[in-house]
Amino acid sequence: MFDNKTDFKKEFSNRLIQSYGTTVEDTHPTDRLLVLGQMIRDYASLNWKETKVAERKQEAKQVYYFSMEFLLGKMMTNNLKNLGIYDMVVEGLKDLGISYDELAGRERDAGLGNGGLGRLAACFMDSAASENLPINGNCIRYQSGFFHQAINEQGEQVERPDMWLRNGNPWEIRKIKHAVDVRFYGNVEVWSDDKGDLHFHRVNTEHVLAVPYDVPMIGANTEMVNTLRLWAAEPADVSPPWKNYQQYLSEVNEICEKLYPDDSTPAGKYLRLKQQYF
Repeated sequence: MFDNKTDFKKEFSNRLIQSYGTTVEDTHPTDRLLVLGQMIRDYASLNWKETKVAERKQEAKQVYYFSMEFLLGKMMTNNLKNLGIYDMVVEGLKDLGISYDELAGRERDAGLGNGGLGRLAACFMDSAASENLPINGNCIRYQSGFFHQAINEQGEQVERPDMWLRNGNPWEIRKIKHAVDVRFYGNVEVWSDDKGDLHFHRVNTEHVLAVPYDVPMIGANTEMVNTLRLWAAEPADVSPPWKNYQQYLSEVNEICEKLYPDDSTPAGKYLRLKQQYF
């Protein structure tokens, strides 16, 4: 942890060496951005932990906010200012010959939303943390929530996915221990015991592993840090024996492939329903 500019520069340099085995001067700007984001996330981790401990101790009621999208925008500058270390970091990077503005400009917008619903959800999360309100966001960890517009060789406008996770997301922490087994399809077997009580059991289901990635939502002028939990779909240990594994894998991947898939076809409508159930 760092408390002043000197400590920040030392830790930043050491983390670059530990992560990439090279000096500050020889690292790529993307590497620097990832390390800086991880440092900010870790800086907030103590308050993040204390927030959870306090909520458990007080048995406080909490809000769970489920939304198909969270339009967060770029988080670097906002998090630095909310933590009160913006000037320290900017000056420390300058001493190392790094422009903060150039570095922050490389941050990718989280591809988790593309409209008013997502922006409203993100504002709720930000405001709740700043007002010391315990709220937990839940969303799908989309591979591409946005798209790029481009002109192809025929002069036509085309849409291309924005693969925002290609270089990694420094704000998230994978929480495999909290993974959940999500079951699709199947049928229900019903039977009664000796007392006449009915019992129900789902069989012939397809299993998908929902793996959470936690992102800290840092409040302004407070020590409150809430959690946005992003769920990624991964293949389960047991694949359906009645289906080709490649088909199963493809169907698992498409759950988190994009925000709002085309629903002009029955298959598209079906996929949206699977996303909402997931």
